Amino acid sequence: MPLPELLAWFTGKDVNRRKYPRKRKPYRATFSVDGQTQKPAIGLDISGGGLCVLTQEPVGKDEFECARR
Repeated sequence: MPLPELLAWFTGKDVNRRKYPRKRKPYRATFSVDGQTQKPAIGLDISGGGLCVLTQEPVGKDEFECARR
């Protein structure tokens, strides 16, 4: 049995099947809903499948631009 599967069985957690590892280090970011106005944000984690950011106010849209600073 491969080590990741053995660890998952032993701990009772699912096997980590991520293709890209998740980077969990806070970083400065900005976001824009209209493409012109930049608002501050804090990035919490980032991976090949997406990112998680913390904003001071609701973004209000499903899609927006985000930049790492």
